[in-house]
Amino acid sequence: MRVNKAEIDARGTDYAADEEDYYTETPDAAPVKRAPVQAGPKIGRNDPCPCGSGKKYKACHGKGLAG
Repeated sequence: MRVNKAEIDARGTDYAADEEDYYTETPDAAPVKRAPVQAGPKIGRNDPCPCGSGKKYKACHGKGLAG
């Protein structure tokens, strides 16, 4: 362990990440804009099931999901 500490101390700040690595941007990396997650329409418990069975969602595919 002392050998490893000596190696880390010898390398200085180049050995590990620090605050500057987190906050400074590299000039070649363009910021990536992520699109928000699109949620589908909510299905109510008493709405007809989208599978086409004619049953209510809670009695068809919603069965067992309530916890």
